[in-house]
Amino acid sequence: MTRALRSGLRVASGAWLLLGIAALAYHSNFETPPGEYALILPAIPLYLITSALTSGGVTHGLLWDSAHGPPFLTVPGVVVVYVVLATVGLIAFRPKP
Repeated sequence: MTRALRSGLRVASGAWLLLGIAALAYHSNFETPPGEYALILPAIPLYLITSALTSGGVTHGLLWDSAHGPPFLTVPGVVVVYVVLATVGLIAFRPKP
């Protein structure tokens, strides 16, 4: 892996972590459009996969909820989707000595 690619992936991991922070802030009533999109967009595939694998009418899962509107990530969902993945990326793409 080239040095430029490693640096780019590290920057992308940092940006992913910032989106996770915005999503957690949205859960704490600090509502911003990036935080709202960070909650809703990753939850849509989770909702669709769960609905396809079960017999309809599913309104929540461990990582998402959709009781009264579009699906959105719960706090554990934000941690798994954003914080864990960004941390793994930051560690995996750290500069080599």
